[in-house]
Amino acid sequence: MGFAVINKRFCQLTLVALVYLLPSVQALLPVDDPDVWWHLRTGEWIVRAGWVPTTDPFSSFGYQKGWIAYSWLFDVVIYGIRSAFGLQGIVGFTVGFGLLIALALHRLVRAAKLSFRYEIILTAMGLACMKSLMSPRPWLFSIVFFILELSLLLQYRRSGAMRPLYWLPLIFCVWANIHVQFVYGLAVLILVAAEPFLIRLFLPLQTADGSSSAPASGPFLIATLSILATLATPYHAFIYRPVIEYATETGVFQNILELHPLFFRNPIDWIFLTLILTATFVLGWRKETALFPYFLLALGALLSFRARRDVWVGAVAAVAVVSNPRVIRAAADRLEF
Repeated sequence: MGFAVINKRFCQLTLVALVYLLPSVQALLPVDDPDVWWHLRTGEWIVRAGWVPTTDPFSSFGYQKGWIAYSWLFDVVIYGIRSAFGLQGIVGFTVGFGLLIALALHRLVRAAKLSFRYEIILTAMGLACMKSLMSPRPWLFSIVFFILELSLLLQYRRSGAMRPLYWLPLIFCVWANIHVQFVYGLAVLILVAAEPFLIRLFLPLQTADGSSSAPASGPFLIATLSILATLATPYHAFIYRPVIEYATETGVFQNILELHPLFFRNPIDWIFLTLILTATFVLGWRKETALFPYFLLALGALLSFRARRDVWVGAVAAVAVVSNPRVIRAAADRLEF
């Protein structure tokens, strides 16, 4: 019996290790992302100038034109790693973030207390969807911060305790200096803060699933502080200018490869579609009354199907919806019935 238990534990640890290697193996491939060199050059310029650029210092086209280097902190970090450890350091940085993303997503799934089999399958599907994004780009930070934010928000929704949310303003302060996709996290946080008011407005006879005893003013205050924290950058309120440009200048989505939609020419795209459809089925089967899961999945699907570089938003959102502990308990109750 003891040997059988040890053998089972060894097999489980082996499976976990293999799942964690899904993103990291991609990071070990030759770097073919041309934006890496642009980030390195920007980081070098910032270190030498001692400040962030406000106009494009690299091209004649952008000369004297306003430019917001919204990933300035990432550029400095990646340049520092390149200076200290060479290109091997950048590879190590990417591999490390691949492992960190795997750990963060796995912990998010484990909160549902699924059986080991489904826990591994769900984590592997989520990581497989993000495999192609394992390159030295600032979105690695965005993926980690988004998963961490979701973990804190779901913990708050389960327990009603405000303490987990106190970390969010600090997270957004760092996130806003690293990558403009912090706005995705803000959108999710704002909905959590607004959900009690929307429930009272549209569903007055029902209560939000996962609602807590904490006052609605708590998340609203955290959201306000988080928005203010995003202004703690060298660009202050101008950090939102690229967001407006991306939202209005839709031509870039036609010309830049990473902004193209999913073409469904490889198995990973179909795995992602399966994950989204599974989450949609779970919400419909559960007859969820809370607005948050619907909004989270809709946001993830919208961003992911619009641009392939944002597929991680949909993957993380779908994993969070499917691994909801309330959904698991409801499934168990129905199966017993």
